[in-house]
Amino acid sequence: KARITGDWKIEQVLSNGSDQTSAYNTFVGASYVMSIKKDGTYSSTGNFSDNGTWKFSSDKTQIITKSNSTGSTENTSTITKLKNKELWIKETSNGVTTEVHYKQ
Repeated sequence: KARITGDWKIEQVLSNGSDQTSAYNTFVGASYVMSIKKDGTYSSTGNFSDNGTWKFSSDKTQIITKSNSTGSTENTSTITKLKNKELWIKETSNGVTTEVHYKQ
């Protein structure tokens, strides 16, 4: 939990292996920050400000978020890297795999 908590900024976004960082930053806002707290809550700021809850999957390979704005819908992302000040997550939807690399 200690490694995942903190304020995260997008460093790179890959969509099916293609760098989409610039387009993504335009979409969510270049000032986008996701704040993950130890108490199991998160918030994000930018073009799509949000807040809600988060938890690890039972084997701690995934992070499961539930936005307060969408109610009971959970979003599951696979953690591909979690180091001190570095978080990579991956999601696949409609045949598109998106990997987001964050830095603290």
